[in-house]
Amino acid sequence: MVVATGGKPSNFQRQTFIGIVFVSACSLLFVFREYQSIDDFTLEPSGTISISPPLSPNVISLSEGPSNDSNNGSNNNSNSIILGFPKRWGPCDPRKIKSYLPQGNLWIVSFAGWQENRKRGMKIMGKTMDGWLDGKARPLLFTEDNLPPSYYQKFNWSFTKPSHRGFWTWKPWILRNLTETGVFQLGDVVFWVDSDRKFTSNKRHFRTAICNMEHRNENYAGVFPFRRCYNHKESLFTKPETFERMGLNFTEWGSGEQLYAGSVGFHIGQDTLDFLKEWEDWGTVPVMFGDDKDFPSNPPPKDIYREHKNDQSVFSLMVRSRNMKAWPAPYYWRQDSGINQQCHKDFEDAGYCFFFENQQIPELCKPLEEWMEHLLPS
Repeated sequence: MVVATGGKPSNFQRQTFIGIVFVSACSLLFVFREYQSIDDFTLEPSGTISISPPLSPNVISLSEGPSNDSNNGSNNNSNSIILGFPKRWGPCDPRKIKSYLPQGNLWIVSFAGWQENRKRGMKIMGKTMDGWLDGKARPLLFTEDNLPPSYYQKFNWSFTKPSHRGFWTWKPWILRNLTETGVFQLGDVVFWVDSDRKFTSNKRHFRTAICNMEHRNENYAGVFPFRRCYNHKESLFTKPETFERMGLNFTEWGSGEQLYAGSVGFHIGQDTLDFLKEWEDWGTVPVMFGDDKDFPSNPPPKDIYREHKNDQSVFSLMVRSRNMKAWPAPYYWRQDSGINQQCHKDFEDAGYCFFFENQQIPELCKPLEEWMEHLLPS
């Protein structure tokens, strides 16, 4: 039992008090740091989004890539073991990634509608990701109040019942709008994240993903899709009618792995707008984005079917039918990602060696992981 006395505070008490005050002050500074949010946006009569005040150009210099010197600036044995890595990773070498920032603007975009807990979570998520990038990101966080009448008219089918809340049609609509109106410029990096995503992995993985998006992405329209590492067959999560409407053979395309749309990146290029328009247009077809109960498939699914994934089902087939490369998601907790031997190579190739627990690290990653341990603490 601790008994309070009237004597002078001990050194321990004084140090504890000072520590609490310091931590509280740092927390307040983080919470109140200014960042682009839904309060900075107004809607034009045409239904487009405008930013107030206008954003000024913000070109961020790319940090120097790895040296081409055979010793890479060091003669220690652990470094020489991984000489083959920098050539493949280029400027996204994980040894340099802690200081990496994109050359163009970096936008973090999300939407949370009709649920206050989602809106609170979205703001926390925006601050977390911005903090991971030293305040250089530009979060654009939207709610249902930012959607103009023209949006509701275009997707009126998705609000025909009180339980209907747009079926994620807002996602391609917002991204298309921001691209078409020039908010996103050529060369910008855009990272869409659903408001319910949880970020629990090392922030270096996120910087690595941004770098890969900018420098290792050869996909059409600059699309940078993510995948989980487990069996997520397309046929289990996509209506048979979706395959037919998109002109894809169900047997052939249904056996592949469905890609993820809860988070997706874009390196804005000449064809990005066309891709987003196509995705948005599919959202005007109720059976493509709608649920199974109110907008059933014709033909109906078979017994092994689970549920339609709305915008994700369409996005996945759009990406896979164009033979785009998908990357492992950079933010899953290791137990949540379903990591197994089949995709160790994918994670190592993406530069996520630090993602694994010691007993799970692929052989190629072990030297780098050991080298990183004392160089770049989390």
